[in-house]
Amino acid sequence: QPREEILTEKIDPVFLEKLQKDMEKEPEGNYGLTFALVKNCSKEEFKPEKLNQHEYEVIGGLHNMTAAKALNIKYPENVHFHGRHSRVYCGLKDEEALWLASRHNITAAMRHDMSFVEEVSVDQRAF
Repeated sequence: QPREEILTEKIDPVFLEKLQKDMEKEPEGNYGLTFALVKNCSKEEFKPEKLNQHEYEVIGGLHNMTAAKALNIKYPENVHFHGRHSRVYCGLKDEEALWLASRHNITAAMRHDMSFVEEVSVDQRAF
């Protein structure tokens, strides 16, 4: 779960349940990239060969990641649930992370809409 400052929407349990069922039926499906922010790390400090040594915040694709984590517990042998393909960002200010998260939500809107209150909340914090 990302920090409140960069959270664009809360988990929708109904959508999460549907996504989890879809992923369970078709684990190898394309459920989109997640956007991840490396915690406490600048772009200069980040080393791809040390991926497992960093902590991350999911700033886009939280439903996707949450569903995969639950399915990984249920099906630990299924490699499709071991993680998600992610676009990784380092050293972003909260406003930049919030902007990226909102861009992710625009492209993901064909799968899940943000509420009006969530959209207004993002706009207020971004400006």
